[in-house]
Amino acid sequence: MAQLADLQLVIYPQPFETIPFPYPPVFALPFPLFARIPLPISFGVWTLLNGAGLAGYILFFYRKVTGKTLPLRWTMVTLLSVPVSLNLLYGQINVFLAIGAGEFIRGMIEQKPYRAGAWLAGMLLKPQTLVLLIPYLLLQRNWRALAGFAASSAFVGLASFALVGVQGLTSLANIVAGSAVGVSASHYEIMMNWRMIGTHISWMTTPWIGSAVLIAGTLATLAFTFKRLRLPDTADSTAWQITVLGILAASGAVTWHAHFSMMIMLYPAFITLAAEKRLSTRFIGWWLFMPVFVMILIFILAHFVNAKIFPPTFSDVQHLITGSRGFVLNIALLLWAAREAKAITTV
Repeated sequence: MAQLADLQLVIYPQPFETIPFPYPPVFALPFPLFARIPLPISFGVWTLLNGAGLAGYILFFYRKVTGKTLPLRWTMVTLLSVPVSLNLLYGQINVFLAIGAGEFIRGMIEQKPYRAGAWLAGMLLKPQTLVLLIPYLLLQRNWRALAGFAASSAFVGLASFALVGVQGLTSLANIVAGSAVGVSASHYEIMMNWRMIGTHISWMTTPWIGSAVLIAGTLATLAFTFKRLRLPDTADSTAWQITVLGILAASGAVTWHAHFSMMIMLYPAFITLAAEKRLSTRFIGWWLFMPVFVMILIFILAHFVNAKIFPPTFSDVQHLITGSRGFVLNIALLLWAAREAKAITTV
């Protein structure tokens, strides 16, 4: 990525910030092309492709799963939601997470587990998103899905090695290790997980209390998830969407590194279930507008801090509020999925 930045400086000699690329190098393949275009133009092109790619995939997923065309308003809901807006604003590539999760669900619905598992390699962009889904497949003894995942993972690994070699993969490992402990652009204080909650409690009280809350909350979430959610044994479309949605929401709450922008991995199933009226209007409205109100509140609080009405330490409160929006949505979606899964199994 440093070489691409040097190339960009030749055609766009303006100062800009670069951050490490903590992902398997194979996911960086599109970006050498963008580095040959002046930065404002390349960012605009990538933003259009990013948004169109996500919207197009959700339209595709909905049509394949339901046999119907997704109403236009749900496409607008997708693109105007806060997680998607953040992805577009920061040039993220989390669309691979959405496609990986969606194609896994679709493959399992169509009873093609090998293909479904292979598509999970798209989520190796951020492998922490698989922290629960892979154990679930192991518990289910779904060896064909795991074989598909192993094969596609090997391809990602070998392709990445071919691109950057041992030295590049060593650098990647160092970047990932640094992100795990809070360096680089990890910003763990605004994540959407128990790590964020434990961090703020540590700052407010003591590290021991914060660590205790982190461990207890994580274990309680894991216990609840594994007790209440089971991967379906049938090809029931709704059951697969609800269950995987709950598992991924729980993953966002318990994994060590999870930002709000990663929630777009939930969107194929979430938008489909919402359009099919499996989610209440109140829940959908809360999901969409609560993050918007939180962002407005954060801007107001930031103004008070900059105006010295609030002390600089009040920024910790801003960070807690920022992280809590995703954390609350993850927990709420997990609880909803557990309730719906129970209703399906008792029918």
